[in-house]
Amino acid sequence: MDRHEKPLAEGWYRDPFGLHDGRWLSGGRPTDLVCDDAQVTHDEPPDEPMPASLERLLEGGPTNGEDLKRIGDAKPREGMDPKEQSQRVWDVIGGTANHS
Repeated sequence: MDRHEKPLAEGWYRDPFGLHDGRWLSGGRPTDLVCDDAQVTHDEPPDEPMPASLERLLEGGPTNGEDLKRIGDAKPREGMDPKEQSQRVWDVIGGTANHS
């Protein structure tokens, strides 16, 4: 990217299509990740052009890279069995973990 080029939108923005409260944009493109009343769900964006102006949501987020951590970066809690930790994650997202 040259220094005069604007960075591509990345993060939560007011849904440019007006279908939801917010929509996650990645690389300047709308994704299927949406939020309404603080509930995050999925809804494919419509096949239509986005408006030129975007309204960023959640201004003032982390600037130290905390928002870029990945699940594999997590360190197990002291004294917690990794299988137990995995099961807790599955319990939260509503699945089941296989520990064969």
